[in-house]
Order: sequence, then C-alpha cells, then structure tokens
Amino acid sequence: MTRLTVHEYAAGLRPRYRTATKGVKKRILDEFCETTGMHRKAAIRLLGRAARPACPAGGPAPSRGEPITLGFISKRLMQHALYHGAQIDYIRTMGEEGWGRGRIYWEEAVDAVSACP
Repeated sequence: MTRLTVHEYAAGLRPRYRTATKGVKKRILDEFCETTGMHRKAAIRLLGRAARPACPAGGPAPSRGEPITLGFISKRLMQHALYHGAQIDYIRTMGEEGWGRGRIYWEEAVDAVSACP
C-alpha cells in the first residue's frame, strides 16, 4: 500500500474509530494494522488525530509560521552574521581590554540583533 492509500484508508475509518468503544477500536486497529502493515502505535496516532487539510495539487503542504521568502532568508542571514560578528568582537576585546569592554560590545550586538524585525 502506498502512503497516500494508507491515509485515504485511515480517513475512511477515522469517524468510526473515534466514536467506537474500546473493544471495537481494538478490532478496527487489528484490521488496519494487518492490512497496512503499520505498527499499532502509529495506527493509533493516525486514526486518532484530526484530518489534515489537503495539499494543493502538486504543491507543498500548507505552511506554518512565517513564509519563506527572500526577505525572510536575508533577515535570518543578517542576524546570523551580526551574532557571529559580535562573538568575534567580544573575544578580541576580552584579550585586549579585559572583561568590562567586551561585555559592553556583546550587549550592544545582542540588542542590535534583537531589534531586527
């Protein structure tokens, strides 16, 4: 069975499984596991959860959180560069001027990275 057919089969059984009593659930799980070859715990999770929204034809699954765009990637790269630049600056100033000045540079850099939108 392909993954798609397993999910279609699970979608058909899900309403019956979710409303069934313990004994009936056991029989549904036995049949499902034997038919699909899935482990019992995976079948329980698949049948017990709510159905996920379908993917658009040929497209990716619905995204969660901030969409990945060029602006998003460039923002993350800039934050990364600022963070590592601050680490290098911090290590250099610790060697030259001691702890006090390095801590000030570090706090300034952390504030700058935190302020990025």
